[in-house]
Amino acid sequence: MAGVSESDIMLMGRSLGGAVVIQLAAQDPPRGQIIESTFSSFSDVARHHYPRLAWLVNPRKLNSAAQLPKYSGPLLQSHGSADNTIAFALGHKLFAAANEPKQFVTIPRGRHNSRQSSQYYQVFNKFSDSL
Repeated sequence: MAGVSESDIMLMGRSLGGAVVIQLAAQDPPRGQIIESTFSSFSDVARHHYPRLAWLVNPRKLNSAAQLPKYSGPLLQSHGSADNTIAFALGHKLFAAANEPKQFVTIPRGRHNSRQSSQYYQVFNKFSDSL
């Protein structure tokens, strides 16, 4: 990466992008990681929305809850409490798999594509500054 070490960068991803960030961080740990509205696994999302067809999704693919424990640096995660795309419970399941240090910010009444709250931006700024 143009002479920049992974330990000097912060990775950030939202939804599917969060799953990609988690995979990258499991391989080469960054200085910090921020994930927003991200799922525990793609198969969990399939079971939530299409329980009868969920068997078609390979449970080993995009399994963020299995990859996240490989990262032990600072983590900031946010999720909307009314997310109808990635259920709030799946965000909590992902957070439970994470190592410390970690922070979770609930976006009250936040849906999948809602704006982040002002509280989130305060936590985000503090998190970024701490890195």
